[in-house]
Amino acid sequence: MEFVNRKTELKGLGDRYADNRAELFVLYGRRRTGKTAMLREFCRGKGNVYFLAAQLRELDNLRQLKHDLLGESVISIPARGGRARRDATLTVRSAVVTLHPPFRKGEKLEEVTVHAVLLREEAPAKGIEPLEWLLLTDLPVNSWEDVQFVINGYLCRWQIECFFKVLKSGCKVEKLQLETPERFLPCLGLYLIISWRVLYLTMLGRSCPSDLPCSLFFDDAEWKSMVMVVTKKLPEKPPTLTEMIRMIAQQGSFVGRNGDGHPGIVSIWVGLQRGMDYARGWMAFGPEKHLYET
Repeated sequence: MEFVNRKTELKGLGDRYADNRAELFVLYGRRRTGKTAMLREFCRGKGNVYFLAAQLRELDNLRQLKHDLLGESVISIPARGGRARRDATLTVRSAVVTLHPPFRKGEKLEEVTVHAVLLREEAPAKGIEPLEWLLLTDLPVNSWEDVQFVINGYLCRWQIECFFKVLKSGCKVEKLQLETPERFLPCLGLYLIISWRVLYLTMLGRSCPSDLPCSLFFDDAEWKSMVMVVTKKLPEKPPTLTEMIRMIAQQGSFVGRNGDGHPGIVSIWVGLQRGMDYARGWMAFGPEKHLYET
């Protein structure tokens, strides 16, 4: 919502803000005349701490102020759907919260105590919808490092979703019909490693330097067989990791046009499956098969 008028008052606040002296400014007036809205508009784009005292004991207000002064966290918001990339500065608050159970006739449920971490963008740029995240966790938040750990875990939520997509849709772990834990758990452990490698290589292809050789991450049979299938000739030195990732993705139906961006996890996991067949054929019938004979 656009803020209008109050130009004289905002200019007065701006003059005091620009002064190098420390100063306490008291703003008062009739109720419901927009004092709070004006202060928040003035604070937009400036470092600030906004605290609204409640009609509580002094000690309770001080405790709440302590939570409000935990710190600030700068979050990188990626570009998406016509929205430009930006950095958002969020104030961080935390508190212990007790969740009361719903009523169940004939059954008494216990209360649950959790830690709440609230992140709020107090002063976004004009025209930007402010961010606000409320995170509930059973992890401790006794220090700033604890709070940062919770925040970083939430920021990894998309990678976590991708990891389980590979595990469930790529490895099809939910369709395993192993009857006992002794059979199921070793298989699950192996698929967890495979899912990690698929996601790891996908992310490396987007973030690593373009001149990094693929031989750091792939065996000779893996990269040589893939290069022979794609280019029909073997180079003198290994291709870069970026080139190798795109060759793998092409085996999973990644076209690689200018506007296609980076390969996704589906094309990577399909390409890696086919790459394993290429590597087996290379070790069995390739020009270096003598190296793999036992």
